[in-house]
Amino acid sequence: KVSILSLFFFLLLGAALNVNIEPSPVISDLGSDVLLHCSFTVDTPSIDFSFLIVKWFLKGVVLMEFNDKITVSRPRMKMSDTEISKGNASLSISDIRIVDEGDYICSILYTPEKIEKTVSLAVKGNVISESKETDLVCSASGYHPTEITVQWLRNGQVLNDAKLSSLQRNPDNTSSISSTYTFTPTNQDKDKAYSCHVNHTALRKPIEEDILLKKILAGGSIGSTLITTFITWLICKLLFKLVTFIGHSFCCCSRTSRPEVSDIKEIPVSGEDEVKFTVDVSKFYPKEIQIHWSHNGKHLEGKTSEQHCNVNDGTYSVTNQIVIPERELKEKYQIKVTIKHESMEEPAVKEKTLQDPETTRFPTAQPATNITTQTFY
Repeated sequence: KVSILSLFFFLLLGAALNVNIEPSPVISDLGSDVLLHCSFTVDTPSIDFSFLIVKWFLKGVVLMEFNDKITVSRPRMKMSDTEISKGNASLSISDIRIVDEGDYICSILYTPEKIEKTVSLAVKGNVISESKETDLVCSASGYHPTEITVQWLRNGQVLNDAKLSSLQRNPDNTSSISSTYTFTPTNQDKDKAYSCHVNHTALRKPIEEDILLKKILAGGSIGSTLITTFITWLICKLLFKLVTFIGHSFCCCSRTSRPEVSDIKEIPVSGEDEVKFTVDVSKFYPKEIQIHWSHNGKHLEGKTSEQHCNVNDGTYSVTNQIVIPERELKEKYQIKVTIKHESMEEPAVKEKTLQDPETTRFPTAQPATNITTQTFY
């Protein structure tokens, strides 16, 4: 513990904190390991852990925390106590996945100073092996009507031997299709530009996305007999802004997106001895999501509103609710909601502990001044 006297002198003198990171973005291959560099110095002979807190954030979530010791940690992520004592707060991530992509914040608090710096991580999957048969796959999905052109090009020339898959119908009556170009790369393919060209009536002009083969491993260095590199562009990210099918909008995002979860909201039902509890879940993709409620440990089935498509970024938003009779709500009882989505390694959990219903939860209600409607299934 820090004595009051030592803290006074420390605050008086200051620590002149400096934080350094590496240039962004840091580019990493799928399945590889990466180290996000973050170092710090203080103008004292040694680092006093009593004044130090180190945190790493991604999308507002604390991934790692050091406060005398590692107090928060995530699977596949590491910090070193020993290295932190030397001013090295770097974050190590193993087995890189698409969901790891984003802006990481290295936050250093050395009382009384606090500095935060951002390191961007980009994930790519275009590492292929020389002399190993490789598939480049370009996928377009979520579009309507069905007529579409999907082609592979190399340095601007159409690859006529690329194979087009059969048309697939999606549950929302939109369509999906892919074009696959199979080849055996050599070192001559290094720095060659392969492009996926997509044309559709909903587009103002065709879309063309490029992949540059920057890294070709020596033959045999990867044991698999067939290495498939999926270069998937979800063209529907543009299409869904332009097309609807029988008035039903659909969403598509270029990558998985972690849901944002509101606090649990508590709303007395007017004219009824019931209370509604709701939670808003937003900015997630893909569409499938699980929302589970419990009341004092007892599982409850919630009702989900119709999913809303966010046109600006192609993600989904939804509201889920439960209704509980007032007589079943006791002080200190706990309401909990758990959200599971493929973008998260661990479920998101929100909890609410009930207060005394007679004094805090149900004051005299006034008539509502506005009315909103929402469809639940």
